[in-house]
Amino acid sequence: MSEQSQPEEKKKSFNSFPKQKQPRFNFNFYWIYGIILIMIIGSSLFDWGNHPKEATWSQFSTWVKNGDIDRIVVVNKEVVQVFIKKTKLADPAFKGVSKKLLETV
Repeated sequence: MSEQSQPEEKKKSFNSFPKQKQPRFNFNFYWIYGIILIMIIGSSLFDWGNHPKEATWSQFSTWVKNGDIDRIVVVNKEVVQVFIKKTKLADPAFKGVSKKLLETV
């Protein structure tokens, strides 16, 4: 009888060790705020290349004479937005404003 109890005791002693729990990732709603904040900061660090460029009066008059302008929008009677024709953007004169989104330098 003692022989039969020994294997059972070994089984009990082997199984008596508590199983270690795996560390679980606890989702917290603040993680969403953190991810959004990182995305906003990350997008502000990149230069997307669509900033307005200032031009002199002589440049503007040359563009008008050559027919390079698609349309003109006046903002607040002080600032003018000039839109260049897409066919003219390949010219070297408009290289600074013809950057595409996510273009590498």
